[in-house]
Amino acid sequence: MTDTFEIAPRWRRLLALCYELFLVAAVVVGSAIVFQLLLPALSGGIVEFIYELALTYGYFAWCWHRSGQTLSMQTWRLKLIHPSGALGWRVMTVRYLVVLTTFLPLLPAVVAAKHLTGMHWIIWVALAWAAAPFAWSVFDRDRQFLQDRIAGTRIILLPPSR
Repeated sequence: MTDTFEIAPRWRRLLALCYELFLVAAVVVGSAIVFQLLLPALSGGIVEFIYELALTYGYFAWCWHRSGQTLSMQTWRLKLIHPSGALGWRVMTVRYLVVLTTFLPLLPAVVAAKHLTGMHWIIWVALAWAAAPFAWSVFDRDRQFLQDRIAGTRIILLPPSR
């Protein structure tokens, strides 16, 4: 399958990622509101955090397993594939965890920079950490992002539909 379709251009994957961030943020905010209405005693704690992680994992895993495409990937004609042909749970979990470890430090960095005097530099460190997997594609022989290299997946560009 990788022989018949080209790897999606880096700019297209990044724009799809930006679009995906908006969609996931809406899902997270909406589900947080529901969680806080149904379980107010547990809101704002580790239980809600784990719930949100499970929810986002469920969204990505369901989309990738079903069609290899999230909503933003459908918009940008991108598809996640694996050389074996099937996107197994291990592959999807590894890919999700790599992306999660990329973006998760941004939240405490913003909080630390906002509430601790002289800690604004930590935002730049967190942003560099978040950009590293994408900067990896500049040096990767196949232009793959780090999460795709580690998980063994590829994001291909689909032809325009007729």
